[in-house]
Amino acid sequence: MEIPAEIFQQLTAGGHFAPTPIGSESRITPRFTANLPALLIRLNGDKNAKPISATITDLSASGARLEFTEPIHVNDPFAIRLPLRGGSFIWIHCICVRWAYIDRHVCSIGAKFTGMFAPPKAVTGAIAPVAVMSEQAELAQY
Repeated sequence: MEIPAEIFQQLTAGGHFAPTPIGSESRITPRFTANLPALLIRLNGDKNAKPISATITDLSASGARLEFTEPIHVNDPFAIRLPLRGGSFIWIHCICVRWAYIDRHVCSIGAKFTGMFAPPKAVTGAIAPVAVMSEQAELAQY
C-alpha cells in the first residue's frame, strides 16, 4: 500500500523533511529524512493498548523508519498517527519488517504501510453534520 500523493505531499512539505541524497539508496520509492513526532499504538488485540510517542526518522510512500522505546517484532501490526495540514491527522496501519536496538532505550523500527484511516470531517450545509471523532474515542476503537 502506498500513501496517496496528495497526503504524502502534505507530510513531506513544510521543512520537516529533506530528500535522501541520490545514489545513497536503491529504492523504488524516494525516502525523505525526517524528525517528525508521531503516536504509535500496537494492534495486537490488546484493547487497553495506549498510544506512545515515537519519532519518524524517514518516510516514503510505502513505509517509514521510526524510533521507539521498545522493540516491535517482525510481522507485528501497529498504527502511527501523523499530523496533516490544518491540524488534522491520519492513522497509518503498518507491519514491522525489521527492528534493532539503537541504544539501551531506543529501537529503530522499519515499517511497511498496509492501510490508512482518516478521521471523518464535519459536513456543513444541507446535509446533517457528521460527528468528528474525538482523539480519545478514536483511540478507544483500537
